[in-house]
Amino acid sequence: MMVTREKLKKFSEKYHGELHVCFGLLVWLVVWLMNRQVDTAGLFLVVLLGSFLPDIDHIFFMFFYGRNTEYARKEREFMFAGKWKELIDFGKKNHKSNTFILSHNLLTPVLFGWLAWISAGNGNWIWTGFWGAMQMHFVFDILEDWLYFGRLNGNWWFRYGKKAA
Repeated sequence: MMVTREKLKKFSEKYHGELHVCFGLLVWLVVWLMNRQVDTAGLFLVVLLGSFLPDIDHIFFMFFYGRNTEYARKEREFMFAGKWKELIDFGKKNHKSNTFILSHNLLTPVLFGWLAWISAGNGNWIWTGFWGAMQMHFVFDILEDWLYFGRLNGNWWFRYGKKAA
């Protein structure tokens, strides 16, 4: 069976959150291999947190700085009506078209990578895992944009509201 771009897009859409966890677990493994004396349970927890924490900006967008967009209004409508399945489905199908998320730019993963590098240099392996997982969240989102559009959305270049196509 041949893997096509369309199949990868469908897989990525269906398992977006799970793939963020997988990238986080990769960070967990790398940090553990760098220092096997690290508290593995604590590292696991901070890596999971770091894998999802960047998406809190989607919540800020929905309720604060992007609240007047059609995308945010629709998300809040589903949320306040208790239509959780519809909210999740809407987010999975449409989040790539939301190019207004301020934290999703190329500087952010560079900053988190630098913080992970500094933490590793200081022997602070828990923080290394946290910052590394945050960085990998954005790396995955960047790779996913390339998969979906063949290039990066405008938000990665600080051109918020500009689509890749």
